[in-house]
Amino acid sequence: MRRSLKAVGLLLVLIFSFSSLGFAQYAQLVGKRAEVHGPFCWDTLGVALDKESCDLMIRVIRMADKKMFKALLKATEIVRIDKNAKVLVMDTEVFEGRAKVVILSGSEGFKGVSGWIPIEWLKGNEHFPRFSEY
Repeated sequence: MRRSLKAVGLLLVLIFSFSSLGFAQYAQLVGKRAEVHGPFCWDTLGVALDKESCDLMIRVIRMADKKMFKALLKATEIVRIDKNAKVLVMDTEVFEGRAKVVILSGSEGFKGVSGWIPIEWLKGNEHFPRFSEY
């Protein structure tokens, strides 16, 4: 039983490591600058100040209810940011679906604030960790 669980776990790690932005790619973003890419039609996104607020934000996003998401952004535990805001990725929790970031661009009052975002908002940052060969 224990051996089969290890085999399944190894298989999952291998599958996700070959995906376009799997476990390994998210881990490579830690300590690097990135852009936050939310749902294509939403201009305002949020950075939750605690993990519980981020989990709530993830649940609302999965319902695809833009009106409820806007209401959630008015909560004091969530800082509003613009789509494509620059952040520094501090940690990734792939299984929980969230990443800890520090806001680098946007409103002056929120620069330097750290919080949690849905990890899928980091997709599209594959080019940030790479360095030029020249």
